[in-house]
Amino acid sequence: MKRVVLSLLLAGTTATAFAAQVSGVKLEDSVTVGGTPLVLNGAGVRSKYAMFKVYVIGLYVQAKTKDGSAIQNAKEPRRAVLVMKRDLEAATLSEAFHEGLENSLSAAEFNALKPQIAELDKLFKQVGNVKEGDRLTLDFSAEGSTTFGYKGRQLDEIRSPQLASALLGLWVGKKPVQDDLKTALLKG
Repeated sequence: MKRVVLSLLLAGTTATAFAAQVSGVKLEDSVTVGGTPLVLNGAGVRSKYAMFKVYVIGLYVQAKTKDGSAIQNAKEPRRAVLVMKRDLEAATLSEAFHEGLENSLSAAEFNALKPQIAELDKLFKQVGNVKEGDRLTLDFSAEGSTTFGYKGRQLDEIRSPQLASALLGLWVGKKPVQDDLKTALLKG
C-alpha cells in the first residue's frame, strides 16, 4: 500500500514538475495552436523601470531555438502568452505596445504599419482594462496573421506578416523592449 501511495505521489510530482513557473506564474510546457503542437522556448518578466513587474511572458515555438530572428520570421505557428502582473488600463497597454514598436522599428516601418497598429488599438479597447492574473494570447500563424485571445476567449485576427514579425520583435528582435527578457525567451 505504501508503494502505491508513493508511486501516486511521485507521478503527481512528475506531471507538475514540467510546468514552468516565473514570478509566481505557472506556464504550460506545451500548447497547441491551429492543430500544431508548440513547446515553451523561454519565459520571463517584462518590467518597467527595473522595479515594476508588468507581465510574465511565455514564448512557444515548434522547435526550441536561441535564434530570435528565426522565431520572428518563421513560417510556422508561434504563441506568446502574457500574464498580467498588475492592473492596467487598456490605453496604457496600447501605449506600451506603441512605444515598443516605435523603438524597435525604423520610422518608415512604423509608418507602414499604422493601419495594422490601429487594428491593434481596437483589440486593446475590446479587451478593456486588464487585471493582475489576466491572460492575453497572441497566436502567430504560418501565414503571418496574429490572433488575439483574452481570458481564454478568441478575439479578432490581424492579417499582416509585417505586424506579426514586429510584435515578436518586441521581445526577441534586434531592439527588444528589454534585453534580459529577450535572453530569457531565447533559452531554447
